[in-house]
Amino acid sequence: MQGRLLEWNYFNPLRFASSSASKLEYFGIDVDDDGVRAAKLLNTREISQVTCSQFYPHGDNSQVMAYGCVNSVIGLIDWEADRTKNKDIVVNPAAKIRKPCTGVSWNLLNDNLLAASFEKQKGDFCATVWDTNSSQEVTKLAHDEPLSTISWIPMQSHLLGLGTPQGWVKIYDVRSNNSTSSNNTP
Repeated sequence: MQGRLLEWNYFNPLRFASSSASKLEYFGIDVDDDGVRAAKLLNTREISQVTCSQFYPHGDNSQVMAYGCVNSVIGLIDWEADRTKNKDIVVNPAAKIRKPCTGVSWNLLNDNLLAASFEKQKGDFCATVWDTNSSQEVTKLAHDEPLSTISWIPMQSHLLGLGTPQGWVKIYDVRSNNSTSSNNTP
């Protein structure tokens, strides 16, 4: 169970996912009156170099998780689906420039929107928003430097926060690609 990424399920606190260099694993926790007894492996996917993940933020699909990889692949996993009937979905299979994904974020109000941030490469976008129902890009956002994190602003479905390793935060209005900046360092 050793991994470099750990993501708890919002709606089922006895479920979590963990990654290693070559796979993602989904666990359940057994709890009794004395506390946690064991973590049991429930499912595994062979996916290399996962860098970030986030479970779907609503209870109706709480077993669905988005993930990003070092090769810029963004995917969706339904941990409890029958894999013989349902395949995992790769959201951006035609990424032109391969760069590490640094974050994924589900929109809390418009839950078919998934945003992802990437390390910056010259002349390229560093954040993308997809409609997961259609697997279509909604918008791409440019930024002056690499991104370390991304998050939708709660209760503002059109505002997306991007953070850099240097402590800068930029808020984008995805309806118009306008942004405001702030320095997050003390």
